Amino acid sequence: MSVFIRQRWIDSRLAYNNTNLGIKSLELDTRVIKDIWVPDLFVVNEKKATFHDITVPNKLMHIYPDGLVVYSMRVTGRYSCRMLLP
Repeated sequence: MSVFIRQRWIDSRLAYNNTNLGIKSLELDTRVIKDIWVPDLFVVNEKKATFHDITVPNKLMHIYPDGLVVYSMRVTGRYSCRMLLP
């Protein structure tokens, strides 16, 4: 199953003044994303997962002036599911 994992957090170290820039957010290149701190994510029922890398990693990160970080990545995985069968 292929899913998009989206995370949001605030990192005040990344806040910036956009008064002179006039832009809503900064979209980071995938080569720069690796230099930004990202919270660890643990999926309890994950058995196997792979990240999508077509020509570049399938990741997207936006940083807003107040330090809000919005991070999205596409993952294909196999997950367990408890079933209550009669």
